[in-house]
Amino acid sequence: MKIRDIALRRIIDSRGNPTVEAEIKTKNGFGRAAAPAGASTGTHEAVAWPGGSVSKGMKIAEEKIMPQLIGLPTEDQENFDKTLREIDGTDNFSKVGGNISVALSLACAKAAADSKGIALYEHIGKTDTYALPAPMSNVLGGGAHAIGGTDIQEFLVTSFDDDINTAIEANSAVHKEVGKMLKGKFPNMALGKGDEGAWVAPMGNVEALELVVDAASKVSDEIGIEIRPGLDMAASEFYHDGEYRYKEQTLTPEKQVEFVLGLIEEYDLHS
Repeated sequence: MKIRDIALRRIIDSRGNPTVEAEIKTKNGFGRAAAPAGASTGTHEAVAWPGGSVSKGMKIAEEKIMPQLIGLPTEDQENFDKTLREIDGTDNFSKVGGNISVALSLACAKAAADSKGIALYEHIGKTDTYALPAPMSNVLGGGAHAIGGTDIQEFLVTSFDDDINTAIEANSAVHKEVGKMLKGKFPNMALGKGDEGAWVAPMGNVEALELVVDAASKVSDEIGIEIRPGLDMAASEFYHDGEYRYKEQTLTPEKQVEFVLGLIEEYDLHS
């Protein structure tokens, strides 16, 4: 079905920051999607907003982008996304804005699925065989997500089970276990959480990872499923003048690679 109408509106995301929500309508389909921005942004990631402004990005989209999308078939997602890239013409969506592009792209996919009367995953997957991904959860962290925590932004766990509900509950159990361990380690401290709900504590990076590994191992033994740790380092946040500047150490890029490889090997990191 061809796109008949597109609308954008300014909304507030879970961090209280402004972002955009997009709506796309066809003759008998409707899709709505929003695209929040992360707390930390890598140097090679898409630019969220042209000029850093939601209002400016929306104005550009309404005047220059949306008119070129009217009439496109929603079922041809590849062409829709290609058109967005061609309109932008940059490597990092600095003219259109990554947030607006993502919101429009998702709204297009949802409108196509709605037009067919099927779920979004059915429209995208185009197969009769489906498998749910293993859930990954943020249980302890710092970086740009919290004040007074670790340099590394996220300490993650991934649980593996054929039943997605069991895996999600396992991740939740690890989060609770991390909280218990931290309260035991810092009995006189009021523990806090970062903006994604992960625990925050004044710990070293390796010390924090070992605590998460212990919590995951304990829950894994109790529930009887595999649970593996992972990291989202967001290392660009503490990379300055050619060095990775941790609170505990400063590393060259070569030493940083050695450090990360060592963590992967020693703690069997999943991601």
